[in-house]
This record gives sequence, C-alpha cells and structure tokens, in this order.
Amino acid sequence: MNRMQSLIITSHPGPSLAITALTTLLAAQAVRAAALVLLLAASALLLVGATRRWVAIPAVVAAVLLAVASARGKGKVPFFAAIGIAAVDVVLFALGGEALT
Repeated sequence: MNRMQSLIITSHPGPSLAITALTTLLAAQAVRAAALVLLLAASALLLVGATRRWVAIPAVVAAVLLAVASARGKGKVPFFAAIGIAAVDVVLFALGGEALT
C-alpha cells in the first residue's frame, strides 16, 4: 500500500469510510487503466487497417509512449496524454490510407 492509500485509510474516523475511500481509489485506477487499454486497442486496430505502414508504425509507437507517460504521470499528465493518444489516432486514421467506402 502506498503512502496516499495509507493516509486515506488512517485519516477517516471509521472503518466503513476507510473502505469507501479505498474502493473509490481503486475504482479510479481501474478506470484509468481501462481507458488506456481502449485507446491503445483503437491504435492497434488502426495499425492493422492502415495501408501506409510508414505512417502507422511511428504513430503507434507515439501512442504507446504517451500511454506510458499517462500510466506513470500524476495530476493533469494522464489527461493530456489521453488527449494526445486520441490525436495520434485521428492523424493515423486520416493519413493511414484506408478508404471509407
């Protein structure tokens, strides 16, 4: 258990509040991980469908690097990294060479 979790648990007056705080913290981490998985899955699907591999591979590498920054970051960094992954996916979709018909 890290310092933040132990401070939340010890700062609450009752055990039920501590369990609620811990549950909220774990749920936030699970949502963050699920968002990263879904964004990277979209990048992988765009890589599979791209006809221009020279555009797709660097874009997916950039998305993975942004996902690492998001997983390790604190504060606003995960949000901006997720926006960056979405922007990379839009560029990959636009330049990947796949026809929409």
